[in-house]
Amino acid sequence: MCLDLEKEDSWVWKDGEGLSYTVNSAYNRLRRGREGENAIVFKQLWRCKALPSALVTAWRVLENKLATRVNLEKRGIAIESPLCSLCRVEVESTNHLFF
Repeated sequence: MCLDLEKEDSWVWKDGEGLSYTVNSAYNRLRRGREGENAIVFKQLWRCKALPSALVTAWRVLENKLATRVNLEKRGIAIESPLCSLCRVEVESTNHLFF
């Protein structure tokens, strides 16, 4: 690829369906990269008849995206101790809290 100094710069969205960007096209692009063994589980999860807050919590547990002490430390947030505030024996992780 050569740099053409005569042409004006422009943004181009290359997603295969067209050159125009939409939020839906970006969402679909991200989903394609993450689909795998959990795709069926997530489809079933979102079809459940439960409160949206419960569905989001379940999704965050499956994705390990809860604000546990372990995850907070990974994000660079200073905490006193990584131990669980309930039992003070094990490290507070998603697995410890839910499983």
